[in-house]
Order: sequence, then structure tokens, then C-alpha cells
Amino acid sequence: MTAAVSSRCSRATASRHTGVRVVAGVLGLAAVVPGLGLFAFEPAAAAAPAAS
Repeated sequence: MTAAVSSRCSRATASRHTGVRVVAGVLGLAAVVPGLGLFAFEPAAAAAPAAS
């Protein structure tokens, strides 16, 4: 049995920040994909500390 709720929170609406979330996701993938590629093909280089 469901309650008859008529508040604004009961409706599924699109977020105003959809574009920001898409950009954050793309930038996250842009950072992860090269890291995984480096780890897959040169694990020793990926594990070594960065030279200063």
C-alpha cells in the first residue's frame, strides 16, 4: 500500500547540475584511463615514485 504524497520531493525531476556532473565524470575518466593504461603496460613505472 502506498501513501498519496503530493509534495515536491515525491516527483523525480532532473537536477540543475547535470552538466557539472557530466563534466566531472568525463574529467574523472580522463584521469583514470591513462593511469590504467600505464599500469597495464608498465607496472614498474606506475609503481615507482615520481622523480623530482
